[in-house]
Amino acid sequence: MNAKAVGIWGLAALSVALCSWALAEPPMPQSRPARAPGRPATQPAPPSQPVLNAVGVELPPGTPPELEIRGRESVPAAERGAMGVPEPTWVKKEGKVHPDVRRALARQDYLDKNLERAPDWVDVIDGEGPEAFFGYVYVVVYLEGGVKEKATTSAGRGAIRQLQDSVLSKLTAVDFRGWFRFPDRPALLGYVNEAGLKKLADNKDVRAIGLDDKPYPEADQEQVYQHGSAKINGVLPKVHPAVEQAFERLPEVLVAVSIEGPDVCMGDRTPSTFRRGRALDDRVLGRLSALEANVTSLGDDVLFFEGWLTKAGLSKLANDRDVKAMQLPAPPPRPLEPGKQP
Repeated sequence: MNAKAVGIWGLAALSVALCSWALAEPPMPQSRPARAPGRPATQPAPPSQPVLNAVGVELPPGTPPELEIRGRESVPAAERGAMGVPEPTWVKKEGKVHPDVRRALARQDYLDKNLERAPDWVDVIDGEGPEAFFGYVYVVVYLEGGVKEKATTSAGRGAIRQLQDSVLSKLTAVDFRGWFRFPDRPALLGYVNEAGLKKLADNKDVRAIGLDDKPYPEADQEQVYQHGSAKINGVLPKVHPAVEQAFERLPEVLVAVSIEGPDVCMGDRTPSTFRRGRALDDRVLGRLSALEANVTSLGDDVLFFEGWLTKAGLSKLANDRDVKAMQLPAPPPRPLEPGKQP
């Protein structure tokens, strides 16, 4: 999910050319490192002093400056897992959901509703992290069972995984994304939206939800890539054979999914086209559970998402009339040799 930027588009001719290419064959953009909420300030800003986010958008009076999204360091999954999570000591006083989670979501809603007023609305979204997580906050979800002691037996780990699967299966791939499961603790990390937060709060297997302030875990699953054209004999298959081959030996595969609908060039995008594109993405992802599809990124200028799929998720998408094509993501670009120009 795990998550693995926005370029500067200059000449109109270049934009048109890119659109033509996107319509011919689904693009495979690189995943961008996820960002997540920073710690809230201990004292809110005085209501009389407007708070600006990183790109100059005024936030509601009283918004804590440190509720601003910060770039977050990423570490190997095993390293993040070893850090664990603190005990949710706020539950007795504040309830299951820490109030900072609701405040952070309210801030995301405010930014979304005021995109049209921003000097550069794309910068507002990018200031919050990858587009897939705009409107979301990064949380730790505590499940029933203590989190201080790690499970040391295969039976204990199996019970934790079963509990995590149960919680994830009750969320859609829109509700909760970019998630990470602790292999030996009854807890999850991930990006949640308002609907997902309500479902988690109502789930009897969830005992607490709070913001997470530790480094982001990198994907620990094996990743395979698409090499060469996605077309076979000039035809774009709905499910590329390379995807099916990957599932023959892997339980989860990172897949690039192209969706039917009108693509929009970067130079022609507006907040309205952004929201329409998100709605079309969400229509497809809403048919999958978070367990079946762990979304890591969305396309910038085309209807597209990338995420870790299970075989069940792949099967549903293969039979979804709104899905155009599925293929493996493009390999990451090779680093430039010293002295070479891009």
